[in-house]
Amino acid sequence: MICVLGFSFKISTMKRTIKKWRNQALLLVICLIIAIACKKENSGETDKSDFDRKEMLKNYAENLIIPSFIELNQKVKVLQDAVNAFSTNTDLANLLIVQNAWKSAYLSSQSTNGFNFGPAGEDGLTKGLTEEIATFPVNTISILDRISSNNTSFNDFQRDIRGFLALDFLLFGIAEDNNSIVSYFSENENALNYLK
Repeated sequence: MICVLGFSFKISTMKRTIKKWRNQALLLVICLIIAIACKKENSGETDKSDFDRKEMLKNYAENLIIPSFIELNQKVKVLQDAVNAFSTNTDLANLLIVQNAWKSAYLSSQSTNGFNFGPAGEDGLTKGLTEEIATFPVNTISILDRISSNNTSFNDFQRDIRGFLALDFLLFGIAEDNNSIVSYFSENENALNYLK
């Protein structure tokens, strides 16, 4: 019985080894075929392409990058107007308008993330646009401390207390539901000042 088991074990090991070698040989043949098929023939002519890199970059800038930032700027202005209206008339209808304007502007900001280089990217001590307007995670403790002391100055390096994600906390996470959020802002002028 042991011999039979030992013999069957050796056959299965041999089968696995043969299968492994066969797979490796097949892979080698495929690689050789690809290498031969992709070999460039040298006819003495240089490869001259009609590709114009400058024109491509110009196209990207004019048709993708600049329109994305223009759209973001427009949506941020709509958001600012909605925040100002909410500050003047703090009610549920205006909160919903601000929340929708925030969602629209934030989604627009996401389409600019891929262009966070060059003028929008990091330059020396200045961080990239993404870090300026959407640092994650936000520092909710510092936000609440600043609200309680009515400190609305953002001229420091605390990027985690401002921008889209700080607004996200204030507009969606400062209380359990929208009615409680409206109550929070109605009873807290410092919070409205911070929101602006």
